[in-house]
Amino acid sequence: DSVANAALLKMFQAYDLVRGSMTTSQQSTVDHWLAGIGNALISGQNAALASGSIEAVNNHHSWQLLEVGTIGTVLNNSAFIHYVTDQSGFLSQIGNNLKSFAGEPAYLGVDYDQRHAYHYVAYNLQALGQLAELVDRIGHLPGNPYGINYNPFTVQVNGASIQNTLDALLPYESGQKTSTTEFQGSKDPNDAARLANGSLSSTYHPSDGLPALAAADYFGHSVTDPLMNNQTYNLAQLTDSIMKASGQTPSSTTLPTAQFLQNTIESPYDGTSTGTSGGVSGASKPVTVKVGTSGGTHSYDGSAGNDTYEFYLHTGQTTISHFGGNDVLAIESKIYSSASAALSHVQYAGGNATLALDSGSSITLTGIADHGLTAGEFHIFS
Repeated sequence: DSVANAALLKMFQAYDLVRGSMTTSQQSTVDHWLAGIGNALISGQNAALASGSIEAVNNHHSWQLLEVGTIGTVLNNSAFIHYVTDQSGFLSQIGNNLKSFAGEPAYLGVDYDQRHAYHYVAYNLQALGQLAELVDRIGHLPGNPYGINYNPFTVQVNGASIQNTLDALLPYESGQKTSTTEFQGSKDPNDAARLANGSLSSTYHPSDGLPALAAADYFGHSVTDPLMNNQTYNLAQLTDSIMKASGQTPSSTTLPTAQFLQNTIESPYDGTSTGTSGGVSGASKPVTVKVGTSGGTHSYDGSAGNDTYEFYLHTGQTTISHFGGNDVLAIESKIYSSASAALSHVQYAGGNATLALDSGSSITLTGIADHGLTAGEFHIFS
């Protein structure tokens, strides 16, 4: 049952946290059970494909991929991980699920076309957002064994992307647009009865999209929406306003990046400080700044402490002032293979040092003397 298995995701994640404290026998029992669920989910998807069921491409498959991928990373099951990350898995689902339909608002995808409800756009985006996060973490495994060479949040397949769908949803999260005709015209015959008995709401509530915003925050704390005249939304502030409007009290104004660490797979964005006003100024202790992969511009002040700045693919434009002392530029090996290679690409001009990364990304250090950097200030990591 795909809905029931989606509800079990938190238990899969909890098992990952406690698995190391279990006996070998206990691990074997639970591992066998989890593997059985993963195989059953794959069999169910194959049956949906064979019958031509819409569940082969709608939110059911989004959640199924997330469940199989989660199980795969908990068990370090390469077959399950390949199932999710190979061309026919995650990327195929983006192209098949989030594609636009004639007569429907752009980017809302299969689930909106079937149900005519932003509820299901948000529900599907929650699964795909968390799946993108999982795929990104898999891509940061040592040696990148599964060949993830793209940003899962922004990658486009057939013109569709998770970013595009979030852009379409954001005006409804902010309250700039409202939907009071949810499920009207749904192709699911049960929805009319559910509306009549009150089990479905005909009004979309922004709180329904909070999990999708949390997943998006993993890839960047703010989003510029081209569908809203390039308005920029701060995801933490938007979340706070939604929670306050629904009578909840936010615990802070900073959304946490996901805390689920799957085996050796850790978020490159945990503890990140990004954005034009982000930085580590005043931090007297060593700080690791993990620059995200959502593009855009980032600005840091390293005037206090000995700081490490970690750069991944698709970082965007980063400026660091007061770089020096024992500060370090840590660069993913997908960009430069050695410290000397990185150093050799530094350009000096106007008292600044600039290092080009991948296409559209660079690091500018202000106030650096000509050839003032050394290889010792670079660290290469996988």
